[in-house]
Parts: sequence; structure tokens; C-alpha cells
Amino acid sequence: MTLAIGTVLSGRYEIIEKIGTGGMAVVYRGKDQKLDRNVTVKVLREEFVGDEDFKARFKTEAKAAAKLSHPNIVNVYDVGEDNGIQYIVMEYVHGDTLKQVIVNSAPFDTVVTLSIAVQMASALAHAHKNGVIHRDIKPHNILVSVDGTIKITDFGIARAAAVSTVTTTSNALGSVYYFSPEQARGGYVDSKSDIYSLGITMYEMLTGKVPYDGETAVSIALKHLNGELPDIKQFNPNVNDTIQNIVRKATQKKKDDRYQNVELLLEDLKKALSEASLGYKASPIVVPMVEPNAENIEVTSLDEAAATAATVGVAMAAEKGVKAAIEEDPEIKVEISKAGKKEYNIPERAVGFEKYSKKFKISKDDEFEPEVVPSKCAEKINTTNQLSNKSEKKVSDKTRTAKAMEDNDDEYYRNKERKVTIAAIITAIVIIIIISVFGAKFINGDGVFGIGNKKVETSNMPDFTGMTLTDAQKQAEDMGITLNVSEEQYTDEYAEGIIISQSIAEGQSVGDGDTVDVVVSLGTKSFTMPDVAYESEADAVAKIKSLGGKDPIIEYEYDDTVSAGTVLSQSPAARTEINSGTKITLKVSKGPETTTVTVADYKGQQLSSVENHLTSDGLKLGTVTENNTVDGNKGEIISQSLTANQKVDRDTKIDFVVVGEKLKEEEPAEETTQDAAETPKKATSAETSSSKSFNIAAPESYTNEKSISVKMLKITNGSSVDVVYNETRAISDFPFDVTLSGSGQVEIQLYIDNVYQWSQMVDFSEGAN
Repeated sequence: MTLAIGTVLSGRYEIIEKIGTGGMAVVYRGKDQKLDRNVTVKVLREEFVGDEDFKARFKTEAKAAAKLSHPNIVNVYDVGEDNGIQYIVMEYVHGDTLKQVIVNSAPFDTVVTLSIAVQMASALAHAHKNGVIHRDIKPHNILVSVDGTIKITDFGIARAAAVSTVTTTSNALGSVYYFSPEQARGGYVDSKSDIYSLGITMYEMLTGKVPYDGETAVSIALKHLNGELPDIKQFNPNVNDTIQNIVRKATQKKKDDRYQNVELLLEDLKKALSEASLGYKASPIVVPMVEPNAENIEVTSLDEAAATAATVGVAMAAEKGVKAAIEEDPEIKVEISKAGKKEYNIPERAVGFEKYSKKFKISKDDEFEPEVVPSKCAEKINTTNQLSNKSEKKVSDKTRTAKAMEDNDDEYYRNKERKVTIAAIITAIVIIIIISVFGAKFINGDGVFGIGNKKVETSNMPDFTGMTLTDAQKQAEDMGITLNVSEEQYTDEYAEGIIISQSIAEGQSVGDGDTVDVVVSLGTKSFTMPDVAYESEADAVAKIKSLGGKDPIIEYEYDDTVSAGTVLSQSPAARTEINSGTKITLKVSKGPETTTVTVADYKGQQLSSVENHLTSDGLKLGTVTENNTVDGNKGEIISQSLTANQKVDRDTKIDFVVVGEKLKEEEPAEETTQDAAETPKKATSAETSSSKSFNIAAPESYTNEKSISVKMLKITNGSSVDVVYNETRAISDFPFDVTLSGSGQVEIQLYIDNVYQWSQMVDFSEGAN
């Protein structure tokens, strides 16, 4: 159901903008007016409001998600209904989907992939523990916030696992690229299906592509069932054996060969993350060292010290997830002394995801050694270790060694402090000079270097529609504006990656730093044509559109056996592979065709008005005769050939007599002389009377059982209408003759059962025939 911007649900949730459309709901960014915070509002689509099954699934989504509270799961705040509008209010996550990040940045390095996977597995472990199976894990349902936090969303088809398993039906909506073999074959779905989908998602993060692809959904499903997982290293040779083995185990065809629960997977992921962190780039750090001696030294060689320092290179693309993994694993902490040990948590570092952590720009391709502060202390470590391993070394030697190390360290730090002090003084002097030189300009409004109060430059908004997203982003960057992909849609009008529309129209002013929302085409979507025969028109259209099809063409026709509004046939046929641009035609029943209609009373109405709806009344216009001798408005119907409330066959012709223009009155004739008046007049042709016979035959379609009404009209001067014959005859009477008398020229019309048959012009002045 589409809501207008500004709509307030339940007096609390204001609709700000539409941000997406799902299979069951339309998604909006909203504002919680009570708590003054952004929220996501999910509203049940209008075509499903009357469908109890869909409403039940919608409520299930809310109840399932509301049970979960985890930093890596989108929170559900509220569920409600307002004037028939069912909605769910959820946490608003500012960021992109993992799918968008994969498209832009994959393949990811090992640490980034593991960081994301740890957070996903942690979220799923919480869900499974609460009896909820997601069943649709894929990058599209994983949100990456701007700070790198991973959040799983859309528990729209999650089912509460009150029992150990859930049977899959045709309503299983998991994407074919990620769903498990048991989902592909329509078998039992449990928590191991989520593990399989997580493994497929990890494969895509590491390689930039899904492992199984094909022309049709069926071909992809068969690969999930029978295909061998392609070698990750052929696409990303930098992947180590540990993470490759994790992916392989998670994506085994048989459920019993996979991780038996997500906790076991999470354990392996954390361990792999700790191991993979070694050897990655780390910021230069200072590791505080106590005075080394044979009793308290635990770093036994310079190589081991360097290796320990290298552990600071842990990625923080997903900041919270990685930190949690490190804090829970004692192997990534540095122990300095046995006596009063100090533990130093490893600082985290951002790898990749420049878009989400711009302040941490470190290339995932960088490889360089960890740095340790140059100290005489480090140079003495090996000597000390050697001394500690020799029982004959005297304590006095250790004391002298320690004293020398202390003196060297003191000298080093004194020199360092002097340098820092000098640098601070110089910096202060430079700042004072800058303030002195440019302070006046800044106070006067010119700003430092003339840009302090400089107005934001504006320009006219270009038309990005029809351009590729990449080209448009380059142009937008040159203008100082940002393009935000607010929605992606399947369409046959634009190729994949082409911009369909933009939030700011061409020619409007945009300023430096403005953000413009754009809708980008996903191209045509391939899908299997569903079987919609004998479904209602509304359900058939909704099913086709939900799969990505365009609005079908509807053709209506009468059908004696199928009720009105039901689909009779479809084109293309069911189970045909089509795409979102394919023309789809549905033939829909109008119900049984009515063979008879009831005649209305048209007298007193204008002929022009009656003509407009005569066809919808099931009749056709016959002969129209004007009567110039009666009063009334011109065109007003005086009489009709079919009686009101009479039932006649559909498409029967009906004749009307209407008011015509009045004839001018003739002036009285001048008086004639007596002789002229007494002169006898010769009869004119109009005054000559005679009889004419007409042979009446029955229509060929009439049967012996019918009684037939026969009516004949005489029309004089095109206006005066008289019924001169009106009888009901048996079919056996036909054919028969009817003799009519008259004078002058007239028109004779024949009607059988009030259906016009023929018309003849007759001149009675010619005598009898």
C-alpha cells in the first residue's frame, strides 16, 4: 500500500520517504514523533490486505523479529494497524546492503570477509537460540552501516522453529543463488540451511561472484543439488586454506556433513580471524617493555617480538564484530610480565570499505612489515634470553645488563622529549603568525584566504536519466554533489546499471555537498511464468508482478461456465521462461452472455441522449422518423417500435418517431368567382384510394412451436405513423397475405416479433395490385 509523504500512522510515525519495495511490503523511512528518531516503516502491500495468508505471514515476521535483540540484527520497535494499514516499525540503518558493497568492492580480503562472517554468525546464533530460522540469508538482506556494523534484516519468511524442522512449500522465498540443497528439493529446512547460505555469501565476498549460476532458476537449483563448489583460489589466490575449508564445510550438500550448529561455525570463524590477522599491515605502535631478565621476560626472541607486534593488524571493517572476537580470544593479547601482568588489547584497523570508514584508508593490497620502536632494549632481548638459558651465568652479569639497558632507554626517551618540545614550540609560533596575518580578514567576514564566509556554489541539475551509474557519479563528483542509489528496479526500458529517475529534476539548483537520490535499473528479470489459469484477475496480476513481470494485457470474453473475473487462459503458457519485459496476455471471463434484454421506455427523452447508451442497453438503432405536426422539442422521442419492459433478443433494432420541425401554415386561398366555385374539381392522385396486398413470410430461423407477432406500420409524408396491421399468428399460418388500403404515396414497414424486417414505398394511386 503506497502512502503519501507526510502520512502519520497511529498519530506517531510520520512517513518521510519511500526507500524500497519488497515481496510483501513497501518500505519507508519514517520519523518517530514521540521519540524524535528515524525509523524504518514496513507497510503491507495493498494487494495483500485482503489475503489472510499474507496477513498471517506479515504478523509472523513481526513476532519472529521482535523476539530477537542483538547488535547485528535490525531491531523491531512496534507493530500496529491504522485504518486497515498494517505496519511494522523497525530500526533505521544508514548504509548500504552487503550486495551493493560486494558489487563495488569485491573480492574482499580474508580479514574483512571473516569480520563480516563473525558478526553474521553471531546474529544467527542468537536467532537460532530463540527458535527463529531466517531461511533467506543473502547479501541483499545484510545491511552494512556507515560505521561498518553488520545487521541482518528481513525476517519476513522466518518461521518460529517450535519443532525441530520446518517443511518448505512453494512459498519458500529464499533466493535461488543462496538457498540450500534441501530448499532446492523442497525438503526440510532447519538451522543448517542458514549455515549453507552464510557459506555461499562468504564465497561471494571472497571471489566477487556466486558459485552457482545458470540461465534458469531450475538449472541453478540443480547445481546446488549436484554441482561441485568451484575452487575459491582460482578467483582469489590470496585466500588461505583455513577460510577455504570453512566455506567448503559450511556448503556441503548433506546437512550432516556441515557444521551441526552455528556456534561451531562461529568458533572456527573467530579462530581463523585471529590467525589471518597476523602479517597484515598495522599502524606503528609502541609496546611498553619492563626491564628484561631471566625471570620475567616472556618474549624470547626478536622474531617473536615482531610477530607479536604484527597482531595489531586486525581489520575493523566491521568494527564491533572484530573487537568482540579479539576480546574473547586470549591468544591476541600481549603479556608483558609474570609479576602483575598487563594485557594490551590489540588496536583495530580498517581494511577496505573506504566508503564506510573514510578516516581509515588502508588498501587491502598493502603488505608491509609491522614496526617496533627502535630501542636498545630490543637489541638486548636475545642476549638476555641466552643468559636466562645458562645456569652458570652470574646474577651480577644480569644486573649489569639491565642497568645498561635502563641507561640507554633513558637517553633515548630524553632525546625524544626534547624533539617533541621543540616541535610544539615551532607549531605554536606558526599558529600565532597565521592568526596575526589573517585574523582581521576572518573577523571582517572574508575568512582565511577569502573563503571563510564563501557561499556554497550552486549549479543547475543535469539529467542523469539514461546514463550509467558510473558515468553519472563521475559527473556528480565534479559538481560536488553525491548520488545515492535509493532504489533498484527491474525494467525492460533501461539496461542494467542505467539510471531510471532522479529525485531532483533537471534544471533545478543544486549546491555543493547536496545529495541526489537516483533509481537504477536492474535490467530485465528472468523468471518462470506461473500458472494463473482459473485464478481471480487480481490474484493473477499480483502474482505476475511479484515475480518481476510487467502489467499484463487483459482481454475479456463471455464464457457460459466460468464466473466473471476469472482467468480463462494465459500467454505465454505456464512454466515458460520469460523476463520482466515479456508481453503477457490474460483472457478473463465476463461470465455467460445474456441473450435477451429488457426494453426501456425512451419516450420523452432526446434521441441524441438515447443513442449514447443504446448499445449498452443491448439494442441497435433502427429507423428514425420525424413528425412535424406535434408539439414538443425537436428530437424528442414520441413513440418507439418496441414496447417498454418487453424482452427481446440482444442487438434488436428499435425505431423511433421524434418531434420534427413544424411546417409553416398555408395562407388562406383567395375567393373565387361564382363560376369558378361551381366548376367541379377533378380528383387528384392523392385523393385516389386503392388496395395493395403484401406477402408475409416467417424468418428461416423460426420453429413450429413459435407464435409470431406481426406488425405493419404506414408512414405518411415521412412523419405520420399509423399501425395498420397488428396480429399474432402461428408459424403454420406463414406465408400469408395482408391487404392494406390507402391513398397517395406511403411507406410500409414490417416488424416480426418487434424486429424490423423490411420497408417498401407504395403508391396507392396506381390502383390495386
